[in-house]
Order: sequence, then structure tokens, then C-alpha cells
Amino acid sequence: MASFALICSEAGEGQTKVVSQVLDAGVDVNRAYKNDLTALMWAAGYDRAETVELLLARGANRSLKDNRGMTAKDIAVQTKSDRITELLSAG
Repeated sequence: MASFALICSEAGEGQTKVVSQVLDAGVDVNRAYKNDLTALMWAAGYDRAETVELLLARGANRSLKDNRGMTAKDIAVQTKSDRITELLSAG
């Protein structure tokens, strides 16, 4: 659990290198943490484009929903993160 808490924290901070290292250590990119939030949702909510790109490249599922029924894209729209919304709309 500690490494996943770390990935969410670092995703929200935009620490892409650390996120990559945690994923390399075997943490599931789509695992949900508190309130069913994933690392992708944390990165989207804090407008961390580079981290969002990494998570998507590593297989993050953009259709997962948190406990409010929101996807990472919904969170990006709510926080007015246009670049993140664009990234999550592609593909």
C-alpha cells in the first residue's frame, strides 16, 4: 500500500521520474487508492501533463471512475485543465 500512496502523491506533484520508478517496481498503474482515485486521476486533477502522458503510455485506463463517478477527464474538466482534458480525449 505504501508504494501506491507514494505513486498518487508523486503523480499529484508531477514527479514523473518517481512515478516511473514506482511503476517499474511493480505497482499496478490502474490500482485505485483512497476514494477510488488512481494515479492518473491525481495527475489530471493537479494539471501534470508530463505525468499524465507517462501514465497513459504505461497503460493507465482513462475510463475508470472514482467514488463520485468521475473519470480522470471529468476531473480535468472540473479543474479547468485544458491540456489534460485534451490528452485524455485523444486516443
